Amino acid sequence: MITNSTAVQTREGQSALAFTRYASIGAVVGPALFAIAWLALGCLQPTVRTEYGLIGGLSGAVTNPISALGVGPHAELFNCAFVICGLLTLVGVFAAFATMEIKRPTTRCKWCAALFALSPIGLALAGVFTLADSLAMHNVAALLLFVVPLLAFPVSARYFRRIAQWRRYGTFLLSAGPITFVLLVLFISTFHLSAIVAGTGAAGLTERLLLTEIHVWYVALGWHAFRL
Repeated sequence: MITNSTAVQTREGQSALAFTRYASIGAVVGPALFAIAWLALGCLQPTVRTEYGLIGGLSGAVTNPISALGVGPHAELFNCAFVICGLLTLVGVFAAFATMEIKRPTTRCKWCAALFALSPIGLALAGVFTLADSLAMHNVAALLLFVVPLLAFPVSARYFRRIAQWRRYGTFLLSAGPITFVLLVLFISTFHLSAIVAGTGAAGLTERLLLTEIHVWYVALGWHAFRL
């Protein structure tokens, strides 16, 4: 009886691990689809001038942050991309941490998962609260998306370095905090509302660099969990 019970528990654990392993791909697909969205609905569409500055084309990508696409010619599609990609990444994050929790459940794992989850939540919220609908909530979404990783990356790196199969990822993740901080400072220093409205400056370029760098770590998280 004990042997049969143990076998059932083992099969259940293997099934749970297999499910979370495949679900962790969401952390890869979400950022990848979002990059495709801002490239297709941003850079590849004709440049138009709006009250929010230049939207579309290479000029719009360089001068205007990604959020402007949420009030541009294809606003509905892009806001859907915000929400869908954010939710996909969120599922991938929880699934990736669940693969670790099945083998080694700890309170710290839950806290790291929660910190990692806040950035994709911010991405999804940015599609719900656009520049036109609620500037205050949109700014809250931006804080979750760009600022929380400054804490999430170094805190989680220490946790990952304690797990043999994740030690290398944790070591690389230690550099994510300083890199994100430098790119965030660069974005803030280039963000001038008057320049954006006038269609000048480089706030769009620096924000895209910052977001891509943050998303690279999420892609690496999901892909490593899937491979394991």
